[in-house]
Amino acid sequence: MKRDWDLIRHILTELENEPNPDRWLVSTCTEGWTKEEAAYHLWLLIQGELIADKCNRDQQGNGFAYYRIRLTWARHEFLASIRSDTAWRCIRSLLKEKAVDLSFEAIKAAALKLLEV
Repeated sequence: MKRDWDLIRHILTELENEPNPDRWLVSTCTEGWTKEEAAYHLWLLIQGELIADKCNRDQQGNGFAYYRIRLTWARHEFLASIRSDTAWRCIRSLLKEKAVDLSFEAIKAAALKLLEV
């Protein structure tokens, strides 16, 4: 499965907007993507230390279930640079223009470059 930065951005934004981080988040709660895609990307976010959480591997066949999900300080900062739709389009456009694949480091660098303009 390929990494989907739009899904990652969506998940991070939803987590930041969640008023109760102690609630359960089931991977099937992500509209527009399959539960497998959501579960895989939540796992990627955990592996990349973009989020901290507790995980119950499978909630009765409904996908992975996570609770006590928190964005780290650094990830709040990262999300601040990609939250706006306009900034996100500019970052993607800049990286495409430079023929650079989307990666965490490339996105951070592009966001910093946009601040220079």
